[in-house]
Amino acid sequence: MKRLLIILIFTLFTSALFAAIEVRKFSSIKNKRLYHELTNMLRCQVCDNQAISDSNAQVARSLRNVVFNLVLKGKNEEEILSYLVKRYGEQISYRPTVKAGTFILWFGPAIIFLFVIFLFVKKVSAASDDSTTELSETELNALRKIKSDDPKN
Repeated sequence: MKRLLIILIFTLFTSALFAAIEVRKFSSIKNKRLYHELTNMLRCQVCDNQAISDSNAQVARSLRNVVFNLVLKGKNEEEILSYLVKRYGEQISYRPTVKAGTFILWFGPAIIFLFVIFLFVKKVSAASDDSTTELSETELNALRKIKSDDPKN
């Protein structure tokens, strides 16, 4: 019984040692850098907000293989991204292209920020304009009357 328990504990703690590690051989450092940049910039299709470089999903492994093969064929970043976007759609990239469908995604936050600043400046300038209003002659007379009726004076 003790022996079985020791074997079970040993297999539980050493199972991480048997995990598959992908070893890729590149012809140049430039290709290796391109591969790593692309796999960090591409989104896993089945994982929530995870790059294909970090995912262990089968789809991510397949995409890493596709990227690796395209890099080995001498394709540049633009060609690889174009191929993958045609095949999987814009959602594969963490940096979608600027076009009519993604205009709000790219420029919406800046537009909202500028609009809020405009409203703030308008409110502040309106408040400062109101504070410098002078009293009319009738209002001054009414104020003098109130002050003269005040028993503290």
